[in-house]
Amino acid sequence: MLGSAGNKKLGVCIPAYQRPEQLERCLLSVIESARPFNVPIFIADDAPNSPNRLVVTRLQQRYPLLFYSPNLSRLGLDRNILHAANLCPCEYVWLLGEDDRMEPTGIANVLDVLSKATNLPFLVVNYRYVDPTVETVLCEKVLPLERDTAMEAPTFFRQYGWTIGFIGSCVLRTEPFRKVDPERYIGTYYAHVGVIMEMLVGKTLFVLAEPVVRNRVGSAEVFSWSDRYWEVFRGWNELTDRLKPLYGPEVCRDACTSFCKAMGIGTLRFLCARRAERLYNIKYFIKEPLIRSHWKGLKRVAAFSIALTPPLIFCFGRYLWNRRRKRHGRPIQDVNLSPQRISAPYEEGHS
Repeated sequence: MLGSAGNKKLGVCIPAYQRPEQLERCLLSVIESARPFNVPIFIADDAPNSPNRLVVTRLQQRYPLLFYSPNLSRLGLDRNILHAANLCPCEYVWLLGEDDRMEPTGIANVLDVLSKATNLPFLVVNYRYVDPTVETVLCEKVLPLERDTAMEAPTFFRQYGWTIGFIGSCVLRTEPFRKVDPERYIGTYYAHVGVIMEMLVGKTLFVLAEPVVRNRVGSAEVFSWSDRYWEVFRGWNELTDRLKPLYGPEVCRDACTSFCKAMGIGTLRFLCARRAERLYNIKYFIKEPLIRSHWKGLKRVAAFSIALTPPLIFCFGRYLWNRRRKRHGRPIQDVNLSPQRISAPYEEGHS
């Protein structure tokens, strides 16, 4: 399928679902970065009769090393990420979300690292947080590193393991990745992290300090899994429990602590944001395990008050906060689609 023209060292794999405009913008950014090196791109589409097919068909005319694989039936989040990685015949796979953007130098930077390394099992690429419209950089570096760094797997997991929950940071060597049985991690929403950490036992990974991906962040609607929001956050605890036989309780406890700190779990601001999104109410206050375990004492009293406060109040607060972030962030430009694409988008794909 790849042929003699395609790069055998690295391929980009994108698990997709139902966001064709985001996928098109993502692919345009990847093609710009990949074209000089003939890096192939593989899409695993988990939506039947998806309009994503039309997007890929159009872009294949620009870049023949673009391959589309629609799933015969829904695989779900965990399995589709793993399936996407397995589509690639290259030595290394770079996973990427369908709504991410690759920086123009991304492929060049990653290939440079891989060309100098011998059998490197896993490369973490740094990334930026951008607003949902990809017009403002909200955080220049998610991993606060000034230089490229080699790290032992336990050290990375306990401090920064949460960063690879974002699949766009993951460049993995396919051979050891495919030797790990993923089944014990399915259902956590972080199965790819479980497989990666299992394959890294006793090994050293490498972190690329220069951000080469833009990760959209914002309110829950940015995420394709927003209808399972609380399940996804609980999933990290489940994942670390399943990794305890490999990394021990102390490392896994620290990995949970760093995850919660990075996500804001346990803060009142987190609950205010969820109330604004109507993902938190009195039902969650009573029944949600995360609420019971992370909001205690006076924080629990405040959490009760937030659950009863009209969401509109927090929506206004979020509006003001987002305006402030945008004012202080760095302006950027998203990948542009032509006016024709935007005004007459993806109807053909709904057959």
